[in-house]
Amino acid sequence: MSNRDIIISLSILARLTEIYDSRNDSVMSTAERLMAGMSPLIRVGGDLTIRLREKSFFIEDNRVKATAADMDTFGSLIIALEARGVGSLTFGSGLGAEELIDALYGLMRSADQAEAEAEMQSGGGTCVGVGATEAAARDGEFDMRDTRLVARKAYAQAVTALSEVFGCVRTGRKPGVRQAKRAVQSLIDCIGREERYVLGLSAHGLATTRRVRACAISYCLCC
Repeated sequence: MSNRDIIISLSILARLTEIYDSRNDSVMSTAERLMAGMSPLIRVGGDLTIRLREKSFFIEDNRVKATAADMDTFGSLIIALEARGVGSLTFGSGLGAEELIDALYGLMRSADQAEAEAEMQSGGGTCVGVGATEAAARDGEFDMRDTRLVARKAYAQAVTALSEVFGCVRTGRKPGVRQAKRAVQSLIDCIGREERYVLGLSAHGLATTRRVRACAISYCLCC
């Protein structure tokens, strides 16, 4: 599969997950085709990063050229990523078709980059990475004085850290409790400053999210 075909398949999968609220044959076959194309590249480099720069896609710094027939397909993915402030997607080893689908569902129901990161990593775990647009990166991603954005970032980090801990427990590996503890503590600090920003975030409907909130709230009530 060419780099162009990877972008086309990714765009189609994103669109399908926006249309359908559950997996069907079209969603599964598109995800499997996309994984078949990305897997060789992931095996070579350990991961695969797709970047969006000035309305163009790059795979590992190689510009992906679109034909006239591809403009609508490429354009729909560009619109979806820019609307959420997402500038890059990284797919790592261990990612399967089902995790990819869950990650794309997370992307399409998110509102911004921080939420996209939390949602996608809830679906794809640590096999999926989300980066901000270059403009946001140049601006330092967010102003630390903006409580709402700090809270969103802390929320995303707590979800990711606790998802990793739960995954380790399920597979019998030693969890990195210290990192998760720091992430939850950061979330607790945000709740202490302005609880409505964290508690008002839209729910995933996943156990991980409920546990993050329960841990944070319980910790606050006990202190």
